[in-house]
Amino acid sequence: MKRALFIALFCGCSLQVLAECDSGILKRVSQLLIDYICPASGVPGGYYKSRKYLEKFGIHLPREIFNTKNVLSFAGTDEQRLNQFKKECNSDSKIVWTMRGGFGSYKLPELLENWKPNKSKIFIGFSDNTALNLYISQNWRGWIVIHGAGFAQVTQGKYDPKNFSMLLDILEKRVSKYKIPGLYPLNKIAETQTNVSGKLTGGNLTLLETSLGTSWEIQSDDKILFIEDCNEAAPKTYRSLYHLKVCEKFKNVRAIIFGEFTGVGRDHLNYLKAFANDLNIPVFKTDKFGHGYHNYPIVYNAEGTISENALTINLR
Repeated sequence: MKRALFIALFCGCSLQVLAECDSGILKRVSQLLIDYICPASGVPGGYYKSRKYLEKFGIHLPREIFNTKNVLSFAGTDEQRLNQFKKECNSDSKIVWTMRGGFGSYKLPELLENWKPNKSKIFIGFSDNTALNLYISQNWRGWIVIHGAGFAQVTQGKYDPKNFSMLLDILEKRVSKYKIPGLYPLNKIAETQTNVSGKLTGGNLTLLETSLGTSWEIQSDDKILFIEDCNEAAPKTYRSLYHLKVCEKFKNVRAIIFGEFTGVGRDHLNYLKAFANDLNIPVFKTDKFGHGYHNYPIVYNAEGTISENALTINLR
């Protein structure tokens, strides 16, 4: 029997929502060897009731993710979360998919120094898991890291099904390249520079700023940098971007792509445009990744090319 374990981003869902989600997606998921984990915040207790439904598809969630005795906003103590993470990294699975983001994964990279897993896998996460995305993509050779939707979002029924079908196409090796559409320029340089290439990195803005001075500090030179966030006021976003700028994280960047910033005011886009106009690199915007309805997968260190209002990601 195939062992399935996930590390997936979670926001909570009911059995009714599960019953309405795309069974085709769940069937495809069940064919993969996946490990599930919560390296940040814990899964709400109500999700436990959904286990039997998921088991009908051959999806078996480990008991560790149902730790409802959160420490602050964490899914257990640092030691508990670290040990679970190490366990799943060295298991027989091929994929580690985070249950949810939340708060706390940024503490793990410092605890992982001088430790490496005994095999290479695929790691999937976004939001607070940006910390692990950066650490793994910059330190563990052979690992594939994907900024993408979590498994709990698969079962919620309120997100774009394409988020998951695109992700599964990558996991099943059905595609060698794919596109993220809907890019439009935020500054004049982006209007005239029609072809930009570079390896991809980035993630949640709050975590990118938090990375400064750590073992997982973002390495942005010669990269196309993708950035998103949620529930942050426009001035705070501007201040965080400025902090990254004075720390020279944008100095040698090929381009910046802003994704969706959810839970923000109407003036948020004006702040992004103002910041973009102070940079000497092309800056683009799209709503196809982030915390909103769309969250198309982006593979770290893959070669990306921006042209004709789209980001083409080459997986070879």
